[in-house]
Amino acid sequence: MTQAVRESHLAARAICVKSSFRTRMLELSAGLDGIIALGRGDPDFDTPPDIVAAGAEALAGGYTHYTAPPGLSELREAISGKLKRDNGLDYPANQIIVTNGVQEALLISILALVDPGDEVVLQAPRFNAFDYMVNLAGGRVVEVPTLEEHDFALRADAIRHALTERSKLLVIANPNNPTGGLTPHEELARIAALAEEHDFLVISDEIYEKLIFGGQEHVSLGTFGNLLDRTVTVNGFSKAYAMTGWRIGYLAAPAWLMEPAVEIKHTLSICTPPALQRGALAALEGGD
Repeated sequence: MTQAVRESHLAARAICVKSSFRTRMLELSAGLDGIIALGRGDPDFDTPPDIVAAGAEALAGGYTHYTAPPGLSELREAISGKLKRDNGLDYPANQIIVTNGVQEALLISILALVDPGDEVVLQAPRFNAFDYMVNLAGGRVVEVPTLEEHDFALRADAIRHALTERSKLLVIANPNNPTGGLTPHEELARIAALAEEHDFLVISDEIYEKLIFGGQEHVSLGTFGNLLDRTVTVNGFSKAYAMTGWRIGYLAAPAWLMEPAVEIKHTLSICTPPALQRGALAALEGGD
């Protein structure tokens, strides 16, 4: 089969997903010594030994079979407690899904919420995977710039100017990757009011919540007004616990979203590896 024939068989959603510069650089640098990676959110130290030991013990103890798609009940309970304690978010365990990293949590949420033609507001600059996920769902990316003069915070006025009758969803990473910009409390309150006024949904990516410097404070978007019922909060263990290769994330969602989200999770990967979930549980039980 010729190259031209092979490409003619590709779906439109596959054609729009081109290899990123980041992917090419990772391939080129693989196996090379002395390479300093400045483009990845990956620590230069390994996962703490107690977490590794918990994962190994779980493997030896028979955690080698499927779990229910949403994850181990004890881990979901612990995540629910973490969200209440650290973030002031009231998500019961049955509104939490353990995922294969935050990227799966984001993809599940976007596939569950975005129809072809829906507009999804994304901040710029941003992690490029957001665009690919929106494209896979058939949505259209609407870009809202964040500026150095505002410390790269997302601003409600900029979002307002980007809204149309097709606006369905805002995806906000707070703190943001790659700028590190943190959207402050007062601006989050304005964004929350805007979401209710214009009836759009929100995905709040909070994976970098523990990596904040300069005396700033992270606040979860779902704590404002009545926004919890229109917000999916996604987070994970990669950054806070140096568990990037474990691929353990989670989403916490309104009750009305759970049934389709669980079925999408089931379709994508059945479940997150149970021994790795036990490692994540050890991370939460061990505190900071």
